[in-house]
Amino acid sequence: MAAPDLKELLRKGERLIGPFLQISSPELVEIIGHTGFDFLIIDTEHGPFGTETAVNLVRAARAVNLISIIRVARNDESLISKALDTGPQGIIVPQINSLEAAQMAVKSAKFHPQGNRGACPFVRAAKYSSTDYVRFYEDANRETSLILLIEGKGGIESLESILKLPGVDVALVGPVDLSHALGVPGQINHPLVEERIQSMLEAARGIGRSLGIFAYELEDAKKWLKLGFQFLAYSVDAVLFTRVCQATIKELRKGERKG
Repeated sequence: MAAPDLKELLRKGERLIGPFLQISSPELVEIIGHTGFDFLIIDTEHGPFGTETAVNLVRAARAVNLISIIRVARNDESLISKALDTGPQGIIVPQINSLEAAQMAVKSAKFHPQGNRGACPFVRAAKYSSTDYVRFYEDANRETSLILLIEGKGGIESLESILKLPGVDVALVGPVDLSHALGVPGQINHPLVEERIQSMLEAARGIGRSLGIFAYELEDAKKWLKLGFQFLAYSVDAVLFTRVCQATIKELRKGERKG
């Protein structure tokens, strides 16, 4: 059974939740899939691994019908092409701080005529040449989801123009970046931040695009979902495991005799 279709779920307005993965463990990918998360973001920007490891993490996700998304290290044509060749359902491109940066990401992620992605029909994404070449290029342009990580004041101010670009499926907003852009650094619960987020959500819906957001704390995640976010990147594998360990040992140590 194939993993759910990310683009189709977005079109239907389904609410999707998934963590970042920075630990290079296929077993951990499988566990995440079995627990009910919708997607997994394989983080090659901050995780200590590259394409050779990421391809096995993509395979592990496929084994448990989990949507795999790769975050590349930077907005670079070669990195984007290599990541997509491994066969994930989506890709996150960081450092989108202007409309021009967004246009560059689209060009790098799409084959001709939509872009200039390097064409190679022998990669995993093309089933190692066992599928029709022309159909592979067409399917990849149509089915692969492009998620842009909006960073800096320029990216936030250009959000609506970025979302209107053909080929962009989700704009992922960082609330901390937004708070800085609005003059209330770090205050992600400030009314100015929440008001701007709501207006951004409405703008995205108005042009048929999805807005995503990252949350580190559970209460913030609940708040963003209540506001109407469809795509929630929640926490990081190491953080989730650390907090479970901390809570467990704290519970087990209760009542221990001191001295």
